[in-house]
Amino acid sequence: MTNALAGKQPKNATLTALAGLSTAKNKLPYFAENDAASLTELTQV
Repeated sequence: MTNALAGKQPKNATLTALAGLSTAKNKLPYFAENDAASLTELTQV
């Protein structure tokens, strides 16, 4: 088990922030600063 986990990717703050968002219809994830993800509303033009 230890050998299997040894090759995994280390924890990444950017991916963790993105994974913490709740997806929703017409929402787009964006990053305004390092390792901080948010959602914004898509609007029709």
